[in-house]
Amino acid sequence: MARISMLLVCIVFVIACKQKNFGIDVEKNLEKVDSKKNFALCGKDEAVIKPAKIDSRYLAFYKLNRMVRNFRQKLNAKTFEFFYDLKIVIDFPIKQIFPLYDNPDDIYEGLGYDPIAIKSLELILNTLNLESNFVNEDSRRTYSLLLYLSDVAKKVKLIVNEKLDDATLERFKSERTAEDLTKMHFYLDRAMANREMLKLQLVKQIISVAEFNFTRESILKSLIVDILFHIDVVQPYFNMLQNIDIVLCLVGN
Repeated sequence: MARISMLLVCIVFVIACKQKNFGIDVEKNLEKVDSKKNFALCGKDEAVIKPAKIDSRYLAFYKLNRMVRNFRQKLNAKTFEFFYDLKIVIDFPIKQIFPLYDNPDDIYEGLGYDPIAIKSLELILNTLNLESNFVNEDSRRTYSLLLYLSDVAKKVKLIVNEKLDDATLERFKSERTAEDLTKMHFYLDRAMANREMLKLQLVKQIISVAEFNFTRESILKSLIVDILFHIDVVQPYFNMLQNIDIVLCLVGN
């Protein structure tokens, strides 16, 4: 119980920092990479799970390179479910009310392009009291939900597309140690696993909230209890951010 309480405190702090105002750039956390020279310090926290063994330099690079390319292919191959040849979209002005989320594909990708989840989110958004240039409890909670979805779509993709691009990987092949490469592979793999778990939970919970709640009050309450602060969502989200931070520390660019 104490562990869960501490986890909730941590995630509330993370979300609160990101929600200070709606004009915040969530990408800044990823761009401000600490230029540590001692990469051995990355992931040294006692609470962080560590690789069971360090691979040889050749094997570590091979595994990292293959993983990055596989993840790129998976994350960049956007797919969408079609019903009667129609693309399922959200009939709600997200961009006007939440300008930070100006690319609806990030929201769709965060939902795994699941048509039922997309229409469920549409129902939630249209039931809540959301107006442009007006901040209330509904808009704050919705902002948090969209943040979850956006982070699912963008965080890992930024690493494999930009932080570990082909030129960087080629440089790391000769410059980085076996330990560095092993850790990059290990924590990137964990971040991707956390991402997939988080995505599944968000889809499941969003569908559930829309299915079993019919008023603005009940939807808002369920949004808070069953999604934003539900341990099955909070834990993979926190773990994903933690593993991504370690990868960025190891990349060090």
